[in-house]
Amino acid sequence: MLIANLRQKPSLEAAIEQVQEITAERPQRQQAQTLISHWRKEIERIEDRPFLAQAHQLADKGDKTSLQAAIAEAQKIEQGRALRIEAQTDIARWTKQIQVLEDQPRYNQALELASKGQLQAAIKTARTIQSGRALHNQAQQSIGEWTRRIQVAEDRPILDEAEELAYDGRLSDAIAVAGRIAPGRALYREARNAIAIWDAERAYVRSLQSTDDGYTDDSSYEDGE
Repeated sequence: MLIANLRQKPSLEAAIEQVQEITAERPQRQQAQTLISHWRKEIERIEDRPFLAQAHQLADKGDKTSLQAAIAEAQKIEQGRALRIEAQTDIARWTKQIQVLEDQPRYNQALELASKGQLQAAIKTARTIQSGRALHNQAQQSIGEWTRRIQVAEDRPILDEAEELAYDGRLSDAIAVAGRIAPGRALYREARNAIAIWDAERAYVRSLQSTDDGYTDDSSYEDGE
């Protein structure tokens, strides 16, 4: 068995041949089968390691063509082989590197457009980075941020108008104006909080009027409007 300690392919093959002579009825049979399986994996590593080493050398260059060549080299390691998982992990990493090289210029263009205030154009450009690509999540985060900025710019005047109406005591009008900010918009929660406050204030004013007048007539109520 010591012959297998050399960790060379001929030695491992000789060791396998040697232990295969152990018959099924021998107590060492199970241990022998375990060793055979282990040595066969070692042989696969010896055979396939050069493919992976060459792939790494190519990938280290970092350009798209070299990365594609590295992937092709690593793909020579077939399914079920000892280094297959390691090869697949490397292939996945190099594939993402290629995607970054391909998509980074478009993402940079989107960032530049956004820096100039051209948010709609920035969003349109960033959306060309498809789902599953290495920069997709990053692009989506930027799209979300730019969308929020657009919505705030569009809806802030509406909320400001509503606040002015509420300040003037025109609570019903303030509620109606703030209600124009739709669910899912960046300022929707802020608008709903304001509406809740104004609605409570309106109810309080009406309760005071009811106490003063002895009855409540909502149809004729006006909060200073």
